[in-house]
Parts: sequence; C-alpha cells; structure tokens
Amino acid sequence: MRGRRPTATGRERDEVFRLSDEGKSLREVAELVFGDRRLKDRVARLLENRRREEQLAKHGGDLDALLAAALADAELTELVSPPA
Repeated sequence: MRGRRPTATGRERDEVFRLSDEGKSLREVAELVFGDRRLKDRVARLLENRRREEQLAKHGGDLDALLAAALADAELTELVSPPA
C-alpha cells in the first residue's frame, strides 16, 4: 500500500456523510464521529473528496470530460501574461 493510511474507517466516513447530509456543522460532525471538534478539517477533507468523486462519476469517470466541463464553467475574462 502506498501513501498515507486512511484517516477514517468506512464506517466513520459513512457517518460523516450522513450527519453532514442532516445539516450538522463540521465541528458537530467532528465531535460526534471522532470525539474532537478540532478535527473539523478532517471532516471537510472527507466531504471534499466525496464531492470530487461525485463530480467525476457524473462525467462517466472521464477526467478529461470533467476538466473540459470545469473550464467551460470558468469565467475567464482575459489572460494576462507576465511583463517581459
């Protein structure tokens, strides 16, 4: 296995998602799931990862399609090159 070990078990992740879907704050979820309100950033990362996975699945798992959609949605009014 490469990289870091998961910061949450599958059961904890499911509970984070359930409580978040119920409208609990990040701090409330952190306290209820991990026993410490200060772990709100862990909760935020889990929720952000879920959002990314959902976005990728929405585009059929095609990363190129996801990037194209993100660029199409971006409001780029002008590109500025650095001064010479």
